[in-house]
Order: sequence, then C-alpha cells, then structure tokens
Amino acid sequence: MTALPSIPTARWFSGAVFAAATVALQVGTGGLATGEYYRAKGDKGYAFARYDSPEKQNVTERTPIEDIARVREVLKLSVTELATVVGVSRQAVYDWLSGKPVAADNADKLSSLGRAADAIAAEVPNPVFALRRKLAGGKTFLEFVKNGGDAEHAALTLVSMLRRESEQRDRLQARLGARKDQKIGSAAMGVPMHNEES
Repeated sequence: MTALPSIPTARWFSGAVFAAATVALQVGTGGLATGEYYRAKGDKGYAFARYDSPEKQNVTERTPIEDIARVREVLKLSVTELATVVGVSRQAVYDWLSGKPVAADNADKLSSLGRAADAIAAEVPNPVFALRRKLAGGKTFLEFVKNGGDAEHAALTLVSMLRRESEQRDRLQARLGARKDQKIGSAAMGVPMHNEES
C-alpha cells in the first residue's frame, strides 16, 4: 500500500478557506457567475464586465444605394469613376440608383467603399487631394481598389499615413517655431569668387 503525500496543514487550510469563500461569495451575490446571471442582474449591484454578444448589438448596415451616396459625397467620385473602381459599367451604377438589384459581390465592394469613405471622412478634411497620394506599392487608393484590393484596408492605410505625416509636421513646427526669421541681405551673401573684369 502506497502512502499518499502529505499536504502541510496550513496550505491545505488556506486552500479550503479560499474555496469556501469563493462559493460563499457566489451564493451571496445571487448565484453562479454565468452569462444568464449577469443578464438577469443588469445594472444592479457592483458593476461587472458586459457579456453582450456582438450579434445582439444594433448594427445597421447601409443599402447599396446609401453606400453609393456616401462614397460620392465623401470621395467626390463621378458615376464613371465609381463604375471603374467597382468594375462595372456606368449603366449598372445608374440601374442600382434606380432601385435595380445589386449582385452580392458588387454589394460587398460598395459596402467596403462605404466603410472606407467613413474612415476617410472621420480623419481627412480634404479627401480629394488625399486620394491622389500613393500608397505602398505605388498605387493610389482608387487604383488599389480597382485592382481588387480591400477599400477599407486601403483607407485605413491612407489615414494612418496622413496622420503620421501630420504628427511629423507638428513636431517639426514645434522644433522650428522658436526660431526667428533671419533676413539675409546682399552683404551677408558673400563675395564673388572671381573678378569678372579681369
């Protein structure tokens, strides 16, 4: 018969007290810490972390027509430019605006463009000039999206690049702001090296 290893009494006692306290607190606060308990508890008592699932949040998606309106409002794209970026004809865009159904892959592209427009509108005061900037790979935002790239990713990359440049300008301005403008006169420019008369 093998002997069981002995547990020091103090360590066993502290573990037992911890377990008993955990059970007592759960019972004392109204039950086991389950998602159902927290939903029933609501905002009463001590504040706990929220356990709402993401699918229960009220997320309203725009319709393709609303996405087109948002993209044209923020990015200032013509119907021709929008059709080129999405990879359809101008007539298809006009059909969508008149209420005709949009294919699923085109609806996904429009949704991505709409989210991109939201990201750009939140950060960039004049997006028309920002869209001409080259991203990594040497393509503009519109060229990147036209070639099948994700519009939202491209917009976030563009916003990050513009934000970084703005921070660099601010740091440079803070560094150089204390300097005074020095007027350079003709006497301070130096003496000609050669005498033109000789």
